[in-house]
Amino acid sequence: LLDQYGVLHDGLQPLPGALDCLTELREAGKKLVVVSNSPCEGPAMGVRLRKMGFDPGLFDGMVTSGDLVKRHLDTVLAEANERGDPPPRVVYVSHEDHVRRGVWAPEDLKAMGFELASSVEEADLVLTNGVEVCFKGTPAAAPSNFERDAEDWGPIRPLLEEAVRRGVPLVVANPDHTIV
Repeated sequence: LLDQYGVLHDGLQPLPGALDCLTELREAGKKLVVVSNSPCEGPAMGVRLRKMGFDPGLFDGMVTSGDLVKRHLDTVLAEANERGDPPPRVVYVSHEDHVRRGVWAPEDLKAMGFELASSVEEADLVLTNGVEVCFKGTPAAAPSNFERDAEDWGPIRPLLEEAVRRGVPLVVANPDHTIV
């Protein structure tokens, strides 16, 4: 089992010796699985690894927190459908550049069957896989400086306080305290 950030790469390029080590492990018949708290799903992580020079074929599997969150979101949608409820409304807190980060675009959440909420008051769920934009994909979208300055909570603190006050579940696809 391998992590990716800090084990295979630094976020931009392979760490020294990582590619050779993977090749040697594979040649020795070892099974290699990447297990990561990355907020992107495994296939997106594979694309990112390929862009850094890793052959995804070296790995027998990839499991990310994004995969597990997607599974949970599928369950939320299925349960709402079984009850005959309208589509769940989601406050989306994410990265500004979802393409570079390999996470869902607001349109992806809509395609899954969610509606995007412009406020916690109208939300059934808060989903976060980054901290750069609160209410992403809505007219209420608000930038946050929290990733660059952990002392600057900006719109995040009131969003979370309101979610706690209202009992709105929070689903976090990347629980890192620090992102490199």
